Amino acid sequence: SLGLGAGDVGVTGVGGRWRVDACRQSDETANLPDPDSEYSGLGDIANQANGALFHADSADNVLGDPLKRVGLSSLMVVPLGAEGDATVALRCGKKLGSALTPTQAECVELLAGNATIALHNKKLVDELRAVQGRLHHQAYHDALTGLSNRVHFNTTLDEALADCRRRPRQFAVMFIDLDRFKPVNDS
Repeated sequence: SLGLGAGDVGVTGVGGRWRVDACRQSDETANLPDPDSEYSGLGDIANQANGALFHADSADNVLGDPLKRVGLSSLMVVPLGAEGDATVALRCGKKLGSALTPTQAECVELLAGNATIALHNKKLVDELRAVQGRLHHQAYHDALTGLSNRVHFNTTLDEALADCRRRPRQFAVMFIDLDRFKPVNDS
């Protein structure tokens, strides 16, 4: 624990509305503002590279009174990444009566940096799996018809024969010969 009262991960959804995907509250007296309220700290976070830090006692802070009402002395909001219209952000709050230390702020920034890298890596892994799936399909199917090709047939036949050697059972292979199909298939 970083000694913070509450934390959450917010994601923008359809229409730019925020939803909380994960949250942790270590102190019941410290709550984060509603993610869709004007006092959430999430307003323009997608356009900020380093995030924002709000203090309830700061004279120039519009969030001062709303933070105090939810039991917070400080609110730190750090963007984790954006994809299309969606933005992901980490929010951490420090309860009233204690101050957010520079070390805690640095830890939150490091955590956010690691989370950003993890989200990016997940996206890359998903893209890699999709490419592997397409390549596998291309290797075992005819590009024109989408039907299994000779390589796929031979692989499936070898697997079936191996399975029959392990567990004796019967299977059949049907051969169909279509006259004058080659000119149709080649055109």
